[in-house]
Amino acid sequence: MACRLVLYCLPEWRKAAVEELNMRYNFDLPEKETEQQQQTPPSRATPKEELQWLPLQNHPIFSTATATATATGASTGHLSSHRTARNLMAWDGASRLYFWDSEKKCLHRISIRLGEPDPTSVIAESPSKVLQADVPLNFVVDRISINRNGSALLLTGSDGLCIMYLYGRTSTTDNTIICRTVSIGSEIYFNSNNVIRTLRVSWHPSSDTHLGILSSDSVFRIFDLSSDVGLPEQEYYLQPVDPGKSRTAASICPVDFSFGAEHLWDRFSVFILFSDGSIYILCPVVPFGSFSQEGMYRHLTIEEFSLWETQDP
Repeated sequence: MACRLVLYCLPEWRKAAVEELNMRYNFDLPEKETEQQQQTPPSRATPKEELQWLPLQNHPIFSTATATATATGASTGHLSSHRTARNLMAWDGASRLYFWDSEKKCLHRISIRLGEPDPTSVIAESPSKVLQADVPLNFVVDRISINRNGSALLLTGSDGLCIMYLYGRTSTTDNTIICRTVSIGSEIYFNSNNVIRTLRVSWHPSSDTHLGILSSDSVFRIFDLSSDVGLPEQEYYLQPVDPGKSRTAASICPVDFSFGAEHLWDRFSVFILFSDGSIYILCPVVPFGSFSQEGMYRHLTIEEFSLWETQDP
């Protein structure tokens, strides 16, 4: 460590002696050498790839992933036999877009900017960030969906159902982010003991940890990921008509569902679509431990009284 003998108010002969000591023992480092060390940047083992912004439709991952998936599907006949509608993209509602790469079985996180350079434009950052599950995924992902606060992503397919938590650790071998991934309802779905299939899986709009699942056994279940990913928090056994009233009752089954909107009792409702086109409503359905604003209950009370008044003769 460099140091220097400080000159205070000393006689002239002492000043000369101190200067001679500084020069003899090199207490001061040369100024040129110090500047050179400061200007030399530290060496990097792996240089960082330069980022660039380009129109979203021109992002390399879309052309590469789409072309690879199409070629693979054509060679295996998967495209002709696969009838499930696919949705492999999700938006967090702010500045991040997620895209599932079916060939590499990884998730791309793309930072986007809306309205640049004009209001209708969307530009994306390249290269994208790669997120990888920490466990092997042994099923084809057909749909992805992100929860309300952007912390978890739903991966669903005809043979599997997983949740990927989007905040993971960076791999030491490459720049990939390793994310914790868990199976949902493994004791009910996708095991060798039964043939129960999931028909529709959706995040509850009022919760960051609750999922609604409609399955082929005509049961609607709600899972709370914060407490138990294997067993449901709530179960609703669906039956469109009373037994014995219809000969075709056994052939009528639920095929899809949707959570209600934010209007009054709709937020506590689940709309169930049956195979004959009829729609039934489950109400009230509320995730355990959820909170609602006090003013909402006042609106519900006023609406309830209004309905009773209109029904009175």
